[in-house]
Amino acid sequence: MRTILAVSLLALPALSSAQDLRFLTCGEVRFGGTSCLTPPPPPVETVPLAAEPLFPPASVARDAPPLLLRLAEDPTLDKARQFLAWQRRRQARLQEVQRLLKQAAEEATP
Repeated sequence: MRTILAVSLLALPALSSAQDLRFLTCGEVRFGGTSCLTPPPPPVETVPLAAEPLFPPASVARDAPPLLLRLAEDPTLDKARQFLAWQRRRQARLQEVQRLLKQAAEEATP
């Protein structure tokens, strides 16, 4: 029990300093006078950032299909159809290769 109390007391300053709590507009309070010696700084104007692409080259696999990249960057129904047609042709080719490999394996087995 004493260990838990000691650890809690040691962790309390770290926890309270980790939280940046502010109740007033400035960090210094003077009792009997003005609360802030200096006015708070004006708000910083933010410059709008240029729109970044949703799929920058650094975040996309190097071997990603170009049709998929075009569809992701600018989705349209025509590009979706082109990608699906390409995907079907690719799948058909893989199925044909699988069939040939199976046939070759059966011929090689006595």
